[in-house]
Amino acid sequence: MLSSIGRAALKRSGAGAGACQVSTNRVAQHARLLRITNSPQGANNLPGQDQLAFQFLRCYATATKVATKAPSKTTKSKSAGSTTKAKKPAKKVAKKPKAVKKPAKKVLTDKQRTAASIRDLKAKALTPPPNKPSTVWQLIFQESMKSKTREGGISDTAREAAAKYKSLSPAELETYNHKANQNKLENEAALKKWVETHTPEEIRIANNARTLLKRKLEKPNRFTLISDPRMPKRPINPYLLYVRDKMTSGDFKGIKTSEAVTLISNEWRALSPSQKKPYEDRALVDADRYAREFKTAFHRDPPSVVALENKAAA
Repeated sequence: MLSSIGRAALKRSGAGAGACQVSTNRVAQHARLLRITNSPQGANNLPGQDQLAFQFLRCYATATKVATKAPSKTTKSKSAGSTTKAKKPAKKVAKKPKAVKKPAKKVLTDKQRTAASIRDLKAKALTPPPNKPSTVWQLIFQESMKSKTREGGISDTAREAAAKYKSLSPAELETYNHKANQNKLENEAALKKWVETHTPEEIRIANNARTLLKRKLEKPNRFTLISDPRMPKRPINPYLLYVRDKMTSGDFKGIKTSEAVTLISNEWRALSPSQKKPYEDRALVDADRYAREFKTAFHRDPPSVVALENKAAA
């Protein structure tokens, strides 16, 4: 009975060991036990039944465990020097800026264009320092405005100032005249100091703007021309030199200006070229004087000289 059990266990153990690749030492052990069991000499050397059964069962269990163990999957590790190409980052496509729509130009009316032109001229006209009252009437009117207590318009104040002006005594009038003359001198000094803070070119542009404002505004009195001693006086032509000489000669004393100008104009036309020559020479000298003063003030030649040079070059 023991031999048949051993053979059956050995067969099962051998099959399991073959399938699971059991080590050669354990197979050799199984074969040795089988020989001992079959040989009559080794019957007395056999281990006990329990021990032999335990060894076969142990062998069987080990073989079965090896057979049922699932084969492990090995993963191929990539070598450090693998030749796989790294993916290049995708190129960013620059976005085109969105076109900004320009606002449509606002069409101005004639009234709006005129108002814009006047604003521009006022900015160029500059603002001289305010003047103090420089006449007796201005002083009295200013006092009436300050002492005004009851309600009323400018016309009422002007009537009160006129009544006070007419009632001035000689002593009061002398006091007011002194104050007015003093204010006049202070105004001239303040204006001269203010003018010197601007270049002659700025004053020239301001006077041009003031001339245009006089034509466009209904009340242009406050835009009088700015006096600048640095500004060169314009040259006088031969005819005006002749008129000035005739008016200062005394020949037209008692004659109306309009009638005197008519007579002088007729006399000028009747002069011969030799008689006009002295006035023409004087006009050339005055033109040279103006060109020098203009270049000193504005650091350039006057337009008349530039025009002559361009004409000669052409």
